[in-house]
Amino acid sequence: MARGAPAIERTRAQSEAKGRAEGEAKGHADGEARGRVEAKAMAVLAVLTARGIELAQELRARVLDCFDSATLDRWLARAAVATSHEQVFGEP
Repeated sequence: MARGAPAIERTRAQSEAKGRAEGEAKGHADGEARGRVEAKAMAVLAVLTARGIELAQELRARVLDCFDSATLDRWLARAAVATSHEQVFGEP
């Protein structure tokens, strides 16, 4: 049994290293995805500001708290042509 112990230890170490690398990769991907969503939220606010559309603090928080990429894309497209915040955040 003593002869097999180094092989078992080596396999365990390799498994740990693989698990750690996979965890780091997932964390990195999650961080990138969150960064993209945050950038979209900031873009919505920037477009609205550029168009002179003021938002109440509650609406700003709604935008910044949104992590749904499709919703942010929809708001951004609407913000580009809207003349009021109701046109951006009102449901069709």
